[in-house]
Amino acid sequence: SLGEAAAFALLERDVAAPQAWLRGVGESSDGFHMSSPHPQGAGAAEAMQAALAQAGVAPGEIDYLNLHGTATPNNDSAEDLAVNAVFGDRLPPVSSIKPVPSVPAQES
Repeated sequence: SLGEAAAFALLERDVAAPQAWLRGVGESSDGFHMSSPHPQGAGAAEAMQAALAQAGVAPGEIDYLNLHGTATPNNDSAEDLAVNAVFGDRLPPVSSIKPVPSVPAQES
């Protein structure tokens, strides 16, 4: 199971002042487990390194990271290790697309 994903990029020609550039992408299907990432974040680190290499950009040139942040122990731990493996002590500001874990309803 490779899971699902989505991406969106709006590209315009002839703009006076471009706001962003898509310079590199990376993908990894490490096949560690059907529903869990590699505990050391190997696949995520590989995908980030591939995107940086394709863009010709060093990790220290990145200004911001938007993480997956599922708020699950396995994913968040692996994502943390992957980001630190790629960016080391030069970690840019980060946030997450899923910043708050869901809270189960309380029984009455």
